[in-house]
Amino acid sequence: MFIKIRPTNSISESRSLTPLFILKIFVFSVWFFGFLFFIFGFTQAQTPATASLYFLPDSGSFEVGKIISVRFAVNTGNNPINLVEATLSFSKNLEVTSFSKNGSIISLWFNEPSFSNTDQTIYFSGGIPNPGFTGIGRLLIINFKAKSPGSAWIRVSSAQVLANDGFGTNILKESGSANFVLYETGLPKPSQPGPIKEEISSKIKIFSSTHPDQNKWYKEKNIILSWTWQPTITDYSYLLDQKTSTIPDNIGEGLVTSTAYLEVSEGIWYFHLKAKTSAGWGETSHFKIQIDNTPPSFLKISSDQGQITFNPSPTLRFETKDELSGIDYFAVKINEGEFVKTKENFYQIPKQKPGNYQITVRAYDLAGNYLEENFVITIESIPRPVITYWTKEILIGETIGNLNIFGIGPDKAKIKFFLIHENGEQKIKETEVSQGKWRLSLSELLPAGKYRGYAIASIEGEESLPSSEIEFKVIKTGLRFLFWIIRPEMIWGIIVALICAVGILLTLYLGVKRKFKKCDTFVRKILARKDKGVKIKIEERNDSVK
Repeated sequence: MFIKIRPTNSISESRSLTPLFILKIFVFSVWFFGFLFFIFGFTQAQTPATASLYFLPDSGSFEVGKIISVRFAVNTGNNPINLVEATLSFSKNLEVTSFSKNGSIISLWFNEPSFSNTDQTIYFSGGIPNPGFTGIGRLLIINFKAKSPGSAWIRVSSAQVLANDGFGTNILKESGSANFVLYETGLPKPSQPGPIKEEISSKIKIFSSTHPDQNKWYKEKNIILSWTWQPTITDYSYLLDQKTSTIPDNIGEGLVTSTAYLEVSEGIWYFHLKAKTSAGWGETSHFKIQIDNTPPSFLKISSDQGQITFNPSPTLRFETKDELSGIDYFAVKINEGEFVKTKENFYQIPKQKPGNYQITVRAYDLAGNYLEENFVITIESIPRPVITYWTKEILIGETIGNLNIFGIGPDKAKIKFFLIHENGEQKIKETEVSQGKWRLSLSELLPAGKYRGYAIASIEGEESLPSSEIEFKVIKTGLRFLFWIIRPEMIWGIIVALICAVGILLTLYLGVKRKFKKCDTFVRKILARKDKGVKIKIEERNDSVK
């Protein structure tokens, strides 16, 4: 007997048989995929720093005692952002009086704006929902009061602007500052220009019982004015027009100390008065009157969540315009309740039960005129989600990616699925509803045992009632055959059943074969008899012929 040994001529064939070659392939694969992962992670994390923080205005001259409104803003460049956190500092001759979040790009305030005039600091943090914000946007309006003359400043002490890139990358590149010059009342203004409001000074004090405050607007169109008298005064000259510094003529009006103007048209008016003494005509005094008798021109009400919403506390927004004095505040009333004032052009309705609500809004201008509009909003209860399909049984090694749960629910809602093991351990998985449907695929290795679960839908923080509970099992051992799982305790039964089936088939086969053999013998006998009879008849015929 000869044994033929086949020589190995192929290099690849010989290597496939060596464990060292297999180990080399494994190490190379680990290195290669690790390198790809590193490159991918590195490129993802390198979101460029493009954001800048700045103040508007960032310079100017302001009179002591006046309010300086400073806008704090961000420029994100081309990168969307989802969070801004900042600590600001300011000089001791500035004092924070208030904040305004009107028009801010931040909608989720994690830390509401706060300040300390003792420490000269301001702090806030807030977020922007997905997909974030890109471009130039206002963060906050800060109102400062000028306390004492000198140089004043506002700076960014610390800040971070996080990109909406899934890594929370801080993309803050630079932070600006603001520098102001503060000066005392009555002193010459510094060379640096500033929005300083003109003050009216006079030797003769002028009063108005109908329009007492020169800085306020009034809807009263009849003006009553009076002024002081001194024994040295021999005559007065005065007039009313819409120029700030008119000098009355030298034609006296007499020693009257009051006058009235009826049905004066809307606008800003100035009353000019000078007195005559033995020394001649003196300095002119000026008194400003502001009249606005017309309500705002229009008022549009809208809801961020629409007129039909699941949110029990929707946000209303107001769009309005006043041609003369400007908008002062809004008043909001729900059904037959009381009016609530707000300086902002939006209002969040307190939490309400499901139902229809008539919202009445009034827009007041600075003279007290108002325009009223109504808006109907419907608050609906959130429908509970329905689970339409789930995996009833699954092997423990198949739970990663193969344990699926399907359902329906309100569109754009978030689904929380509560998964509870028989030992009481609970897990919460989340997904979202898209076009009325949702799907949850569990991607983790679950322990064996019985599970139950239910789903809850939430929209803007408001949750529905829980769905009906479902149950399923994670089986520790078994075999999968197509769509069925064969458990260990079923295998012996299946083997016995197969043996019985084989026995039955074998018995049937032998029985059929035996029957077939008997039938074949019977047929052969019949055919033999038939041949024999034919042969006898042929012989008889031959004999008769002979």
